[in-house]
Amino acid sequence: MRIPDANVIFPDEYKTSCFLKNVITAPNIHVGDYTYYDDADDPAGFEKNNVLFNDPEFGEQLIIGRFCQIASGVKFIMGPANHRLSSVTAYPFSVFGGAWTENTPPHLSQLPHKGDTVVGNDVRIGRESVVMPGVRIGDGAIIAAYSVVARDVPAYTVYGGNPARLLKNRFDAELTDLLLRFRWWELPPEALAETLPLLCDSDLERVKQTLRNRLAGLALRNERPEDWDAVELLIRDAFWNEHVPGASEPYLAHRMRRHPDFVPELSMVAELDGKLVGSILYTVSTLTAEDGTVKKCLTFGPIAVHPDDQRRGVGRALIEKTFEKAREMGYESVVIFGHPSNYVARGFVSGLRVNVCVGDGYFPTALLVKPLTDDAFDGRRWRFSESPACEIDEREAEEYDKRFPPKEKKTLPCQEEFFIYSHSSMHP
Repeated sequence: MRIPDANVIFPDEYKTSCFLKNVITAPNIHVGDYTYYDDADDPAGFEKNNVLFNDPEFGEQLIIGRFCQIASGVKFIMGPANHRLSSVTAYPFSVFGGAWTENTPPHLSQLPHKGDTVVGNDVRIGRESVVMPGVRIGDGAIIAAYSVVARDVPAYTVYGGNPARLLKNRFDAELTDLLLRFRWWELPPEALAETLPLLCDSDLERVKQTLRNRLAGLALRNERPEDWDAVELLIRDAFWNEHVPGASEPYLAHRMRRHPDFVPELSMVAELDGKLVGSILYTVSTLTAEDGTVKKCLTFGPIAVHPDDQRRGVGRALIEKTFEKAREMGYESVVIFGHPSNYVARGFVSGLRVNVCVGDGYFPTALLVKPLTDDAFDGRRWRFSESPACEIDEREAEEYDKRFPPKEKKTLPCQEEFFIYSHSSMHP
């Protein structure tokens, strides 16, 4: 994996953007990795041309975090630019020598101290803006072009104008809090590279859910053979007495893994603080058009989340992660049988919507389709055929269940609900 080098001056061939930390010499200016200044004329001259009235002896610092984007012409005014404000005149007599100097206190000692100027991480400062002494700009803030920033700017806000004022909050309070806790700019280089799809995703609800999971310690990885027993026990706990008294889903998982249609690349587990809490398994199924065209699609199931960890975004994380990988592998759609209330929020639609049926034009209510590409369906009718891996013998499933600790089978109302929707259909 090739990671851009934070220790070079010019990160690209155009040499208009400069990684500032590599050209700063003043002891009171501190700049984090990957923060750049963009200027067509002299980006490496930032310290001389853009940090004005800087005198390290004055005791105030300019601190700029990581991954900040500073546009051409931005100026930072340092504390020594101020004049004495505590007397009847602000005129700096002492700097001109002679009797004026002899009869006034030392110049720097007369100036007001505003404190350090601090710019957080991932801050964007627009062209020709001016940042006044002692200002603090929070992480993720954006400063509009030609602004004069004279007061503190909260994190993940947009400020602009002269003087700069709040224009809007970038995100809602929850996402702002998640980002401030996540602190992506502190990730190791390889981890950051793997996180870039998340950081550049415009689906903010998906971003929030992913951040919730990561902050909660949720990790996703491919299933390994040594996980199989634990995964089947997890599936059993998740489905026990859910659809029928008992559960046949552990045996289904057992069968799927041993079938040629099984897709190990998409079979993943979720761990929360090292504990196995979720699983998803995939097989390849087929879609056949009326003209005989046959193409592959994916089917997942069982997808399982431990009962203690449901409603925490684990299933959503597994689905969305495997959808990303499925697209990369060239698959156009995922077709499943499931309860619509569990899946429409993930982008599934009725098979009727995209003209996907079973048999001779039968549209089960539970037949759900997730297009992974814009051109997955073209109006033709497609007949869905599930992989033979999903066909199980209930007697074999009953026998297989004996390998697990005994559990009580119960008849529950949810089983009748499952029977109703799994045996109902829709009509064009």
